[in-house]
Amino acid sequence: MRRWIFALLAAVITFPGLGLGISTGVSLGWGPVDPVDINLAVGAINGALEYYSTLGTGDVPPLRKLDQAIGLRVSQGLDLGIGFGLELAVFKAETSTEGAFQVDGDTYRISASIALRYARFGPWVYFPLFDGFLGIGISGGIALPELRYLVSFPIPDGWELSFVPLSDEFEARALSFYGTAFIRAAVIRFPGFSLGLEIGWHLQPVVLWEGGTIDLNGDGKADGIGLVGFWLGGGVCISF
Repeated sequence: MRRWIFALLAAVITFPGLGLGISTGVSLGWGPVDPVDINLAVGAINGALEYYSTLGTGDVPPLRKLDQAIGLRVSQGLDLGIGFGLELAVFKAETSTEGAFQVDGDTYRISASIALRYARFGPWVYFPLFDGFLGIGISGGIALPELRYLVSFPIPDGWELSFVPLSDEFEARALSFYGTAFIRAAVIRFPGFSLGLEIGWHLQPVVLWEGGTIDLNGDGKADGIGLVGFWLGGGVCISF
């Protein structure tokens, strides 16, 4: 994913001005997420941890669901009364735990880390209102989700669990598209500079992780990734 991000960032930064008004924006954002298949795996791992705790001693905190993400957006655009240009956005959500249980005098060390990293790149269009103090926009393009899975979950011989978490380390990727709609308000505005807040809604349809061969939650079905929801953000925009 790093190669993709560097290539897309270079494309955004070098967007040609063509002698027109150029704007550059950078913003930070937060939003709730619910990658269903990943969170089903998180719940299944927590169920196995709870079973462990009833038969052994020790403590391994449960994994937190992937329910929120923070991210960064960079955009480059042109001003022709309405704005249009290119954007690159990246965000990340992750959860982890580690600890140990003792069963019949033996120690079983458990660790789990699951991270969702996400990049999207595409064109945007922005319609300023009220002399630029408010505006609405849309964007869409390519979405590049990436899953990083690192779990070690040994169990005693002879145990029969309905679900045994996969002990493995790997990265999986997918390719999809996305669409967004957003409203932006300027809090501070000077010629060539503005500081603003925005709220938006995004959609990325469900796609299978590469090859459709990953099943982390043990339901016998290939896992996928799809995201829909809103985000809140704030940032700056500089125009020339």
